[in-house]
Amino acid sequence: MKKQVKYRVLTIPGKLSLDVKISFDSTRGNLDSDYTSPVDGNVYTTVNIFPLVLLSIVRSSEIDDTGNRQKAPYNQNDNLGMTRWQFPMFVSELGMMWDAMRTPDLYSYVDKQLVVNDELAESVRRVFLVGRNMVVEMVPVVIVQPDDSRVEGIRLKFNNEQSVVPLTLNDIECLLLTMRSLDIDSVCLALHVNYIRDREQVSGGTEPTVVGPFHPTTDIKPKES
Repeated sequence: MKKQVKYRVLTIPGKLSLDVKISFDSTRGNLDSDYTSPVDGNVYTTVNIFPLVLLSIVRSSEIDDTGNRQKAPYNQNDNLGMTRWQFPMFVSELGMMWDAMRTPDLYSYVDKQLVVNDELAESVRRVFLVGRNMVVEMVPVVIVQPDDSRVEGIRLKFNNEQSVVPLTLNDIECLLLTMRSLDIDSVCLALHVNYIRDREQVSGGTEPTVVGPFHPTTDIKPKES
């Protein structure tokens, strides 16, 4: 049976969570692979770890008809899973979006109200593919806060309008700095040593839900060349 060990790196309350997780097959023991040389009899061990960085949209719980609080419905598009080689590409795109937020005249005030220049916003919009099933869009917008104040930010979209989250400048900077400083190797090795190598199985938790094949639909328009 395959199991996972997950480490929560960052939570932006009510918006995003960032996790690093590794999977392993409990029927095969740990992730170490031993090889005995037929030449000299020495034993060589290889540690095989395959990390996944998961960026997920956080949804607030809902109140049902009986007044009880329950989790929001699961949406597979809310979860962006990145392999080791996909993760740096996302960080690079987020960094370019962060730099683009300094574009002159991207934001201005009209009648004392913050507005975004739609033409400039479209020119700096980032659209890219992660894996085979996820199209990501980042575009500058004006975010209306709960107190009706307006601030600069971006709209982060995974595939379609059902998976959208607004990020303020503070949110973007926090996410970017965290991702750039994340040492995936150290996290994965720590998870491996503490939760896998010295244990036959991971205790606690529930059996994973089996999810069928993912066939996403996207409404993100490609950028004009």
